Amino acid sequence: MLCVCRIVESCDTWYELMVGKLLYTNPLVAPSDYDLPYCADWSMGVWRGVHSMWKAGTLDRLLEAAMRNDFMEVTAISRYVHVHIHMHVIQSYLLLHSLQLRFQ
Repeated sequence: MLCVCRIVESCDTWYELMVGKLLYTNPLVAPSDYDLPYCADWSMGVWRGVHSMWKAGTLDRLLEAAMRNDFMEVTAISRYVHVHIHMHVIQSYLLLHSLQLRFQ
């Protein structure tokens, strides 16, 4: 476990850990030979073990759903992100417009 902890500390995200595990375990094996949902669960579990305060974000949930081939979840998360981004763009526009009106 000490060796895994050192590897986790050198990674910035759980999916970086997963890709590193997959590439360094057997780099010549095709992606279809891996059980990606298992690898994602393993990586997230190890990541949580080392980073106890870590909480999965939107990108984490999106990647995890993609690895499970859960296209309904991927679509739902993508729509949420799309709407969220548009809301921020609209809010920024309104703020900028109100500032322009104030200083005219």
